[in-house]
Amino acid sequence: MNEVSAPTITVQVLEGVSKWPERSQPPSGSSLTEGCWRVGLSTARFTLDRRLFPSRWIAVSRGKDPPEQRLLRKLLEIEQVETVLAANDTLIVSGRAQVQARWAEVAARMERVIRENLVSREDEIREKIELVLDREINPGVAMHGGHIRVLDVRGTTVFIEMGGGCQGCGMASVTLKQGVERSIRAAVPEVTEILDTTDHATGKNPFYKPQEK
Repeated sequence: MNEVSAPTITVQVLEGVSKWPERSQPPSGSSLTEGCWRVGLSTARFTLDRRLFPSRWIAVSRGKDPPEQRLLRKLLEIEQVETVLAANDTLIVSGRAQVQARWAEVAARMERVIRENLVSREDEIREKIELVLDREINPGVAMHGGHIRVLDVRGTTVFIEMGGGCQGCGMASVTLKQGVERSIRAAVPEVTEILDTTDHATGKNPFYKPQEK
């Protein structure tokens, strides 16, 4: 896992607002903001010193399907939180404080959750891809005595390695292009490149020998 340094987080807290300050507007002209900025709804905006999310806004709300990102799931576990918007280096969290917990105190708890669950974007991508491999890819290639694993993630480029019956297999490129790449790109669209780093020349037990392709 890539090491994550302690983040610098800028926090802006607004209690019971009817309108987000003009200089710090959330995305406009989008259905994402509908219902997020009602009168009486409190908001906290967290700006980090690093990019954690895609540039397109992600919106998650309590009561709906849990988000894939661990950090967003953990924020929604805070009982006062109703909605989270995330993009680039920014998180905008809205909800309602209870009598026994002022919104500023809730925001401080959110900041702790952010720090405790912060992972690099590469690690988020890796977790998603490993889930795809475990659920969709490896059960199939295991029938041929093979397996595929993530070797590394750098930015949005993924390096994979094939083993067992996949190493040196004459159909390895087909498996990569038609199986692995399609599944990964469908589940993790932020991935821009997938590279096979396998030393196929040293494969000892390929399922299909190259000359049989």
